[in-house]
Amino acid sequence: APTASACGMFYSSTKVLAPESQPSLAREKVLIVHDAARGREHFIREVAFRRADQTFGFVVPTPTLPEVAAVARSPFTRLRERFPFEPVPKPVADTGTGHGRGAGAGFGGAGDTVKVITTEKVGSFTAYTLSATDAGALAKWLADNQLSSTPNADVWLEHYVRMGFYFVAMRYTPPKDVHTRKHV
Repeated sequence: APTASACGMFYSSTKVLAPESQPSLAREKVLIVHDAARGREHFIREVAFRRADQTFGFVVPTPTLPEVAAVARSPFTRLRERFPFEPVPKPVADTGTGHGRGAGAGFGGAGDTVKVITTEKVGSFTAYTLSATDAGALAKWLADNQLSSTPNADVWLEHYVRMGFYFVAMRYTPPKDVHTRKHV
C-alpha cells in the first residue's frame, strides 16, 4: 500500500469540513520504550492540535489489551536536554487518503459486539479502550460517541476487527467557553 495508517482521525460531524476548518496536528512527540524483561511496550504520546474548537478524536488499534493512563510527568524535556536533536523537516501536505476523513455514517448495529473495557481521562481527552467483533457496530459506537466514521474509515476498522485487535478511541471535547474565549 502507498500509505499505512496507525490511527485514524474522526470528527463529531458527518458533514464534510473544509481542511482549513478541521482540527489538525500542530505538534506530536512520541516515546516508545520496549521492556524486554516484561514483554511490554510503553507508548507515550504528547500532542497539540490547531483549531481544536470542536469534538474530534482518533482511534488506535492495538494487537493486545492496552493499559491507558495519563503520564504524571512528561519525559520529553529531559530527553531533549540529554539527547539534543534537530527537528525532522515537515512532510509534504497530507492528501487525506486513508485517514478516516470526510463524511459518512457508521453502518450496522451495536449490542454486545462492542465492549467498553475502560474509560480514562488522559489530559484533554477521554480514552475508551474497546473490543469489537463487528466493524459496523464499532463504527456505530464511534458515531454515537461523537466520532463519526467514513467509508474509508469503515474499511480500515473492518481490517483490524477481523484481526481481533483492541481499540483505543481518544475523544477531545472542547471546553464549553471555547467559542467565547479571545484567542491571542
